Amino acid sequence: MIIFLKLIFGHALADYPLQQEFLAVGKAQGWPGIHRIYCLFWHSLIHAGFVLYITNNLYFAGFELIIHMIIDELKVRKITNYEVDQLLHIICKILYVVKI
Repeated sequence: MIIFLKLIFGHALADYPLQQEFLAVGKAQGWPGIHRIYCLFWHSLIHAGFVLYITNNLYFAGFELIIHMIIDELKVRKITNYEVDQLLHIICKILYVVKI
């Protein structure tokens, strides 16, 4: 349970205070000279870093990097909404805890 709470806390940090306007806006529309995929990648890498730090599992971190990019891309394309986006991220954290 403690690891799950740490993962949720890390997610909250990475999604809110650590995701400044540059990444939040950039991952959806990009910036002049910077394709939006780069912003999406760096945002997802921050999340993967938290997962690696908390679980000490490189496979979980790699999965987090890829799945976070996919989940956020679905939201950017309006295939999902904020609630579904956050639920999918939480499900990933549950899967890490179950596999530990």
